[in-house]
Amino acid sequence: PKTQLQLNYTLQNRTQFYKLNSYLAALSYQWNSSNRIYQEFSPVSLNYTLVGNESDAFKDVLDANPFLARSFENQFIPGSGYSFQFSDLGKKTSKHTFYLSFTADLAGNLIGATQALLTGGNEILGLPYAQFAKADVDFRYNLNPTKNTKWVSRVFMGVGLPYGNSSSLPYVKQYFAGGPSSIRAFQVRSLGPGAYVPPNNTSTNFFDQAGDIRLEANTEYRFPLVSYLQGAVFIDAGNIWLANENDAIPDSRFTKDWNEQIAIGSGFGLRLDIDFLVVRFDAGVPLRYPYEYANNSHWQSELFSSWAWTTDNVVLNFAIGYPF
Repeated sequence: PKTQLQLNYTLQNRTQFYKLNSYLAALSYQWNSSNRIYQEFSPVSLNYTLVGNESDAFKDVLDANPFLARSFENQFIPGSGYSFQFSDLGKKTSKHTFYLSFTADLAGNLIGATQALLTGGNEILGLPYAQFAKADVDFRYNLNPTKNTKWVSRVFMGVGLPYGNSSSLPYVKQYFAGGPSSIRAFQVRSLGPGAYVPPNNTSTNFFDQAGDIRLEANTEYRFPLVSYLQGAVFIDAGNIWLANENDAIPDSRFTKDWNEQIAIGSGFGLRLDIDFLVVRFDAGVPLRYPYEYANNSHWQSELFSSWAWTTDNVVLNFAIGYPF
């Protein structure tokens, strides 16, 4: 077992829109219950986010979407967390291996309860603080049909519920879908939330396409080609949703019809695996959209019908490491 004190600074610079500064201080206790189980408890985590250098275009986006504006507020995120991991993926001789991860994140509860009893306020040092509960489950199953082939599957479920001071999760805590480690037939942060259809102006769409809930499933078959070069075929499915209604982003809330808003993509990949480093290249094609795409259908009906269709719809991904 060990104790870790973490100090972290993260800068996200969208040169045409904003600069997001995130400061984090956290205390955590980490231990291995066995050679397969790892646990971590963080009783204290203080995160401060500061948004600066806001452009006029970015301010226009926030003015049109108050829900999004609250995600980008300068605020404290005081919280605590717990994570649990079980993994036997290192068993090279086993035909079946598993990985399970659970993470819980609570913010603003202790401070909110204390202020409710003493002062009734909802700020720290003049700034609002976030209140939410968030939990993730990541389950993976690896099957080794032969010595050199592998069939890997993953199911991910994540839910964040804002309450009290917060009507939405802070932007740094929200979920995104699409990209090289998600649904690879769609561009990074280009899916959802829900059945939301982005406007034609794509320069600012990524602000809106974040959510409080994420469901995703992936399966991938990996096989050797030549020397260190491996191939893979895959299918990805999933989406993100909002926990609360947002008038500026229609059809974005999670409802009982969530299964009608699932995106599906498939594709082929090449991987240069030299043990200590994996360079990955994936090409994905969307098969189903979370909204009606054409002829009142969610399904793609013109697969590789022309060279123009291919160049417009095949999504290329480059990444380091396996997606899961």
